[in-house]
Amino acid sequence: KSILFGTIIILSKEKMTAGPDIAQAKVREAPVFSPTEAEWSDPIEYIQSIRPKAEKAGICKIIPPRTFRPPFAVDKSTFRFRTRVQTLCKLDAVARIEREFMLALRLRLYQDGTPMGIDPLPMAPAQLKGHIEPLRLYRLYRAVEELGGPVKVTSRNLWAQLSSKMFGDEFGGDLALQKSLKTAYERYLLNYVLDLHSNNSSDKENKNTFTDCSNFDFDSIMSLALEGIASAQKGTVCGETSLQTAKAAEEKAEKITNNFKFEENGRKRRKIESTTRIKMKTSLRKPELPKVRVGATFWKYFDDKEQAYSGRVKQRRGGRSDDDPNASWEIFFRGNGNDRGFAQVIDNDAVVMLIASGETAELAKFAFEEGICQQCYRASDPECLLICDGCNFAYHTYCLNPPLINVPRGDWFCPVCLDDEDDEEDEEEEGNDGSSFHNYETPIEKSRRSLEEKKRNKQLASFGFGDGDHFNLDEYKVFADRFKQKYLAKVKAANPKADPRLFLNPQTADAKKKHAVALEDEYWRLISNYARLSDDSELLSLTVSYGSDLDTGELGSGFPTAKSVARLREKVMKMESEIMNRKWGKDYVEEYARLKSDLEKHERYAKSGWNINNLPTLSGSLLQYVDSNITGVMVPWLYAGMCFSSFCWHTEDHYFASINYHHFGAPKTWYGVPGTGATKFEQAARKIAPELFSARRDLLTGIVTQFNPHELSALGAPIYHCIQHEGEFVITFPRGYHGGFNHGFNCAEAVNFAMPDWIKFGDQCVKRYSSLRKPPVISHEALLCSLVSTITNTSKGDASELAKYLLPSIDNMISYESRWRKKLRKAFKAKTIHSYPGDTSYQTVKANLSPRAGSMMKRRLPGQNNNKQENKNITVEGRERPSIMGRMSGMSKAYKSLIQCEFCKRYCPLSFVWLNEKHQGYCLEHGLSHASNPNSVLVIVFKDDELRTIRNKLTSFVM
Repeated sequence: KSILFGTIIILSKEKMTAGPDIAQAKVREAPVFSPTEAEWSDPIEYIQSIRPKAEKAGICKIIPPRTFRPPFAVDKSTFRFRTRVQTLCKLDAVARIEREFMLALRLRLYQDGTPMGIDPLPMAPAQLKGHIEPLRLYRLYRAVEELGGPVKVTSRNLWAQLSSKMFGDEFGGDLALQKSLKTAYERYLLNYVLDLHSNNSSDKENKNTFTDCSNFDFDSIMSLALEGIASAQKGTVCGETSLQTAKAAEEKAEKITNNFKFEENGRKRRKIESTTRIKMKTSLRKPELPKVRVGATFWKYFDDKEQAYSGRVKQRRGGRSDDDPNASWEIFFRGNGNDRGFAQVIDNDAVVMLIASGETAELAKFAFEEGICQQCYRASDPECLLICDGCNFAYHTYCLNPPLINVPRGDWFCPVCLDDEDDEEDEEEEGNDGSSFHNYETPIEKSRRSLEEKKRNKQLASFGFGDGDHFNLDEYKVFADRFKQKYLAKVKAANPKADPRLFLNPQTADAKKKHAVALEDEYWRLISNYARLSDDSELLSLTVSYGSDLDTGELGSGFPTAKSVARLREKVMKMESEIMNRKWGKDYVEEYARLKSDLEKHERYAKSGWNINNLPTLSGSLLQYVDSNITGVMVPWLYAGMCFSSFCWHTEDHYFASINYHHFGAPKTWYGVPGTGATKFEQAARKIAPELFSARRDLLTGIVTQFNPHELSALGAPIYHCIQHEGEFVITFPRGYHGGFNHGFNCAEAVNFAMPDWIKFGDQCVKRYSSLRKPPVISHEALLCSLVSTITNTSKGDASELAKYLLPSIDNMISYESRWRKKLRKAFKAKTIHSYPGDTSYQTVKANLSPRAGSMMKRRLPGQNNNKQENKNITVEGRERPSIMGRMSGMSKAYKSLIQCEFCKRYCPLSFVWLNEKHQGYCLEHGLSHASNPNSVLVIVFKDDELRTIRNKLTSFVM
């Protein structure tokens, strides 16, 4: 089964996709700029100067002058960060779909008594011309569906057209290939697909086998086999195709039913004898679980120390007795030689597992590397360990109930997967497989998890990344370097003909370039090719940990800041005091001189415009008018990466531009799409993974899905590429999709900014977020009004350029308000208030509200401030964001907080509908349906004439 480190590793990168012709795909290089010292002086001005060329690619790289070498200012003594676990085989969109599809198909075939794996899949042409590979059933399924489904393909004999669609026109006349496709479809896919179609057209559930059908009979199978038509009746699943005679269909039906015995409730149970191969030891029986007692000894393998340590139970910590399952135990571990050992406190279940699996040092290592039995927790008798093809957990054949006396042929699924197949995805947790043994995950507990845990794991496994360990930078470097070394060592050992550039020591510029290219090829083969084709448990459990979205406001920035300068200045002043008191020596003076030099450097770079803590608020950046410190937008995020850790395809929040600085470490590979090509990118992504978009419309906002750039390019998306090294900047432009991965241990930092040309993209983003019901990070309309206020207080010459960009957006904003206000005033009639203090209608309506509602209106309406509400955070796609924006500078002084539409999540700074009894706000568009509610009111923050005044003032600057 070894595919990851086996023969498929030699396949070239052209064979990593299915569907589009990637041989013709072109991924172009993004532009690279090297400014002079003079050009470097003003960041915004320089970015504006390169924008016409750089924006066409969506991304660009900037190599600073040699004199720009900012110190890394993070305080390593206090810097400790959490990581996110990324399962590599789930990153690629097609791999995720294909794996889920194949798992469901294999489970269905196993239940039918015809498991996969008994016979090899037929060979088919590969994407790389002149090569062949095992037929990919998911690709065959998709192709048949695109031609109209199995009934249409079979009845109209479209197999030649199918061959052309899958492999090219040159294979359309290949009769042997057509026969192979028909046979494979019948054998593996037909009944499963008919199930899918039947489930989509009825409300019935659990119709996964022949025996679930209410009117199942062999005659219907035989008649369909004779006519060569596959048909799905309502509430039935049955079918055969023309390749099989009536006799063959009858024999197959008998074989299917003979593989099961039926209970009174109609459920089937697989007979052990039906698919057996190797006879096992019949004398073995399931052993009892050990009891934990003081003095008990065992072995445990520690991966970071690369050896097994002997463990001894010293004393009980917690629990009422030794048999209390809630007890915990203090364990002392001792290694070889002069190792002094260490103590750990471990819960009772984990200690039971360790004692059972650690009878010897060899068994402890085997348990860590290969896994343990789910029932007895032991790693002994490895020849009797049976791996479930659904969850990759192991079971001794003699620990099952009833015990297996033979090893099954083909696929085998454990009792948990069979009993809870509807919640299979719930049971799958990031990093939770045999390799999680060292984290004390008790495998048998997967069948006992609470409903809340299942829901959480389902979210993480499907579209997110689970929580990983906490590290400081030194610990993370050791962890990251060791992963990369072990991975490349396994690749080299498994395939001596692997690309030698992978194993270069990247010291020289030429070696770095070659190694980066080879590693990029390996990354896409790993997540895009292996993950789609392999059922190798080692591959499926391969994870990396990524320190992403680390809040510099809390942890500290890599660039010098006022805080880091103050910290250094305090050290310098302390040393100066000690020198004055003659508490020093020669080494002390040298240290003082070094610190003072560092202080001067920190002070200089803390004020630099290219310090990304400063860039969002520089003159020329529109974000200077946002007075909320939004993490990741206004406050930079740090990123600590390791080999293959990925930042998946996404646009920046609110379609802002972004700037990323590489502080140190291994390179980062970037891919980008220009804003003008965003629609083509989205269309290509939907074509590649329609199932994911059907399940989740906002898939591309999740930042958890990779799409192969060669596949995207082959489908018409303009893709650009660059490799970022330490000391270099990468800029992404408005609405530009981008993604990539890290080549090894590194640290980078990023923040957003917005120049005047961004405004039109902001308008587009508001509409898109509203349609997806995605909470925005700022109020777009509030920012526009803030910008108008700023323009009216500056000279005409300085403001005219910004006004040209701003006027179309203000026109659209006022048009939207006017149109919907007219509809709502008619619907609400007298229930309209103006929410600034002193307005009589506001006071009148407020007086008629109930006490509780009055307090809510008072808290939420403009003119009232509530710091607790303003500081509350919500999670948006796994990122912490402020849920209530602070008032934009330059807006009405009465305006203090923002209402967010309960339905579409957009902010409503100009007007909104308020539901008194529910204490909820709605935008005008979604508030219209609440007009009949007697407790609803239309709240006008900016009157119509005020909006017209705003536009008139702005127009005077454009004329």
